[in-house]
This record gives sequence, C-alpha cells and structure tokens, in this order.
Amino acid sequence: MHYVLEQYMSGQGYLNLSDDGSLPRMMAHTIIENLDKLSEVYGTEINLAYDDRWAGSTDLVCVYDGKPTIADFKQSNRPKREEWIEDYFYQIAAYSLAHKKQYGEITQGMILVCTKDLVFQKFMMNEEMLSEYEEKWFAKVEDYHKGIK
Repeated sequence: MHYVLEQYMSGQGYLNLSDDGSLPRMMAHTIIENLDKLSEVYGTEINLAYDDRWAGSTDLVCVYDGKPTIADFKQSNRPKREEWIEDYFYQIAAYSLAHKKQYGEITQGMILVCTKDLVFQKFMMNEEMLSEYEEKWFAKVEDYHKGIK
C-alpha cells in the first residue's frame, strides 16, 4: 500500500495487476479517493532528523486544506479508535519538529488509515494538538536521555 501511495504522490503512477498486488492497490486507492483537500505534495518518504536526537522518514509532506501538513499512512486489520493511536500522534509530532528545524513550519498532522476491508479513517491533528504532542515528545526524549546517562 505504501509503495502505491508513494508512486501516486510523486506523480509516477503504479500498476500491479497480480493477485498479490490487488489488496494493497485497493487500499491505496481508498486513501487517494479521500484526499480531496490535498493541493500540493512537497515530497514522499522524506528523511528528517532533529540534530542527533532522533530521525525518521515521514510518508508525506504536503499542503492539505491550505495548511502545511505531515501525513502518515497506516494499514490495519480493523478500524482504529483515537485512544488506540496515541503513538501515531507522537510519531507525527517528532516528524513535525524535525521538519520545522530542517525546512520550515508544519501546522497540522494527518493520519490516514485503511483497513483490509477498505474502511478509511482520517485522524487530524490541528495546530494546538500538534503543539501539545510536540511538547510531550520533547519530554519523552528528555526522559529517555536521562535514563541512559
């Protein structure tokens, strides 16, 4: 699913007609069909780092609903509840902080989930929620570094 989405977002397209490729392709297209407010793609699989503290690759940096956005694609066996995905919020916050340090402001986060039954879910992090999780992420990182000293 991720590869199909990366190819779509980068404008390259992707075609896999094999049986093995059909479910990931359908899941990717389910997500794509729900991106009506996506107006610009800055990049996919963007490597981000915050000094020597953490690093990772975000699935998508884009403009969504007029706002600079970090987005992450998730596939799941069943629908998610918001209280189950707090780790995803931390992940978006970490990417957002690294992106701000390297490239510039991010004002929202977006987690896009598709289940194997093609149920789509979108979890948005507005600027206030993103800021809250960025602060919590910094606290977690500080606690980690204190623990390894």
